[in-house]
Amino acid sequence: MYLYWSTKEDLFHGLFARDFLAMLDEYVDMLTADPDLCRPHRLFPRLVTGALTHPFVRALHTRDSDLLGVLAEHPRSRDMFATLGPGALMHMVLPVWRRHRLARTDWPLDRQAYALRALMTGFLDSETTTPPAESGLPQEERSDAMSAAVTALLGPEAAGPDDIRATADEGLRLLHEAREAILASITPDRK
Repeated sequence: MYLYWSTKEDLFHGLFARDFLAMLDEYVDMLTADPDLCRPHRLFPRLVTGALTHPFVRALHTRDSDLLGVLAEHPRSRDMFATLGPGALMHMVLPVWRRHRLARTDWPLDRQAYALRALMTGFLDSETTTPPAESGLPQEERSDAMSAAVTALLGPEAAGPDDIRATADEGLRLLHEAREAILASITPDRK
């Protein structure tokens, strides 16, 4: 029935995955152009706004079953969320931040990742359910609030220029790995 896909769900998963690929490509471009973006207070608001500008990514983060339909329970969609959802992102990036003195290390990683994920989920929820007029803040001030909240949670940064470069390089490597995982989910025969 479908030229390149076995099922309608596979076709939709491919569209869904391509939205994630577009988002990852944007992050790679931004981080390549501006390595300082790897700092938590700068990256966190970009992660939130980036997720919200891609319809399928937004739907997955907000659990929008109306848009996702059967994709919400598709095994490869669940795998993608396990790879790039807020919890996975925090467990991916937080050890890098801690290693390079961009996040405090005085409490357990799992608890810190949980708190950071809850913060991200809260901001995603707020951005999608609260009309801008009701928030009382323009977008720039909402981003500033996200930055301040992340800094309050992770503590002040002690990273030097070498730490920033190493963090950006490691972040780019992780983004490329995530990209390859998504490509593999839509092209299973890919080597």
